[in-house]
Amino acid sequence: MARKTKAEMDRLKKQLNTSKIWSYSRVSSFQNCTYSYYLKYVKFIPEKYQNIYSYLGNAFHDVLEKYYNHKIDYASMNTEVDNILFTTDLSDMVFVKNEHERNEKMKQKYYQCLQHFFANHVPVPYKVLTEKEILVQIRNQWFIGYIDSIHKIDEVYYITDYKTSTMYAKSQLTKYGQQLILYSLYLIDKGIPLENIILQWNFLKYLNVKFNHYGKDKEYNYERYNYVERLSRFIKKDLKEMNVDESLIDQCIQDNNLKELPQALQDKYAIGDCYINIPLSQTIIEDLKEHLNSLIMDIFKLEKEYELTKKESLWFNTVTDATSYFCTNLCGYGGHCKCFAEYMQNKQMFTKDHRDDVEFLKELGLV
Repeated sequence: MARKTKAEMDRLKKQLNTSKIWSYSRVSSFQNCTYSYYLKYVKFIPEKYQNIYSYLGNAFHDVLEKYYNHKIDYASMNTEVDNILFTTDLSDMVFVKNEHERNEKMKQKYYQCLQHFFANHVPVPYKVLTEKEILVQIRNQWFIGYIDSIHKIDEVYYITDYKTSTMYAKSQLTKYGQQLILYSLYLIDKGIPLENIILQWNFLKYLNVKFNHYGKDKEYNYERYNYVERLSRFIKKDLKEMNVDESLIDQCIQDNNLKELPQALQDKYAIGDCYINIPLSQTIIEDLKEHLNSLIMDIFKLEKEYELTKKESLWFNTVTDATSYFCTNLCGYGGHCKCFAEYMQNKQMFTKDHRDDVEFLKELGLV
């Protein structure tokens, strides 16, 4: 489904009798960096950079959407992915700036993982709705969103978000799952019981493998680019027990697949997509509502104060070593802002490598 145009959003605001319709990305933008929010949503300065992670994430999402909407067949996904990676290589986007060797290593791993996913994706064998538009009201604020994928098995509804990022730690699932928790409210508003809703990510860079080893069930999530190497300690023992030359695993590691193994061993290791569930409970939902409402109140307060004072400094965000990676590689302004400039000056790092940063600041009238 195509995203709503500005004119369509304006009409929707009138229908809902509201001055703003929020998106989760807008609120999280404020949470990540108040100054970036200011540039984008208050000053309406277009972002200069699209980071490679969001670019590829959106592109791979589109491939899956085409497949589940029957616009391309399974084999064509690989062709689409190859074209995406070719186009990416022609661009100036990188995984990490100013570190060529590290960037190349990250790129090769990332490319191998995603190519493996689209060559081995296990399709959902049910009707799948993609880009389902939803409206959710929290107190007197409206949110619009688009669910990557939703399908139903018996009476259970599965909301799935495709992720091309690194997997989250168990302790961070609720934090990073806020968007899907928000989307679950749409189903709840439609009368679907909480216990009949499953929220999950499909981490495309990873695969899930299940097998039995010496009577114990094992389950692991491995990055796709070297999963056979990660499994090799188990497979070597299997080969030894079967009196098969253990060196057979070397070819498997090199090819990163199990096709050289005896069929019995191939069948032993059940390989599938890497799905991670997000905790969902009424307490978690209420906490999210409180959190989002608090953020929106902070935004309203800051916007109102800015309207009265026109003090840009109200939006300033302190950049630290811990957050500088986001500024440099993930922010749509690519670290080209007063906050990042101050950070760089404090570290006395304004060298020739950062002339472009200064020039862009001048273009925006920020220095």
